[in-house]
Amino acid sequence: FSVMAGLRYEDFERELKYPDNDSATSSLSDSVVLPALSLNWRLTDDMQLRLGLSQTVSRPGITERSESAQYDPETDDLIQGNPNLEISDITNIDFRAEYYFSDEESLTLALFYKDVTDPIERSVIEGDGSAANGYTFDNVTSADIQGIELDFRINLLEDSDFTGFVASNLSYIDSEVDLSGTDAERLEGDSSRQLQGQSEFLGNLQVGFDHFSTGQSLTLLANYFDDRIYATSRGDLAAEIEDGRTTYDIVYRYDMNESFVIKAKAQNITDSKVSFSRNDKETESYYEGSKYSASVEYFFWVVTWLSQEFRTMFVTLKEIPVNIEGWTWN
Repeated sequence: FSVMAGLRYEDFERELKYPDNDSATSSLSDSVVLPALSLNWRLTDDMQLRLGLSQTVSRPGITERSESAQYDPETDDLIQGNPNLEISDITNIDFRAEYYFSDEESLTLALFYKDVTDPIERSVIEGDGSAANGYTFDNVTSADIQGIELDFRINLLEDSDFTGFVASNLSYIDSEVDLSGTDAERLEGDSSRQLQGQSEFLGNLQVGFDHFSTGQSLTLLANYFDDRIYATSRGDLAAEIEDGRTTYDIVYRYDMNESFVIKAKAQNITDSKVSFSRNDKETESYYEGSKYSASVEYFFWVVTWLSQEFRTMFVTLKEIPVNIEGWTWN
């Protein structure tokens, strides 16, 4: 049985200035002590229980807090920051049971809970005209997030020269935002709802093959997220939903020797459609396209002669990677 405790101190300060408007400034500062406590109980050589307690913060980014108008590079939607955004405080509780079948195989079941004060959410801009088609950011009073997570890896094929495995992570997440007594309750017409940006179901699956004698590996990855609120809305206009989707990637690695490695990756190979909807009616959709990349890495030994006091000479060896990403020689 082991216990680990600690404190993290952070001192944060940011000031935004605008060269075309000297009177507009936005300052944000924070000094905080964040405690953490971890308990680990090893029941057997193969099983252990973990409990984690911690406090963290989530600070608004420059885009979220800037008064400058910007545009989403993918959709061309207007993004207007909110200089009044506050920092979110988060209390985290995590309990998990872990069982290890072998050095590589394991099964984990976890329960987690988060209490968030002043969570930051994306919302539509109030008003008429073209500005109302854009997005801004707001703090809401609080949010509770709780869920269960299952994580495992199992070797289906295994011998001295070859391994085939399946690994997966599945999560069910229940989130609720408290809007009672706020302007958001008046504007949205609800006292609570799901947290913006949080899916109810998340999952990923990996199927991999490793060939030890040739140093090659091939992995297929599938990632899924459920429907989630893309932006909260106002009045009779329902929230904008980012429809759930599944993406598939393939990753290849070839370790030719200790110095030479070839990597290749194909992302979003089925080119899954990105779509948004309101009241179950699609309002916008597009395709991001598939992405392909390859790289070559060569590790070579550099011999450096260094002189110390009394003119003693010695040699140090350094391993330096040389990356040629995508073979574009950038």
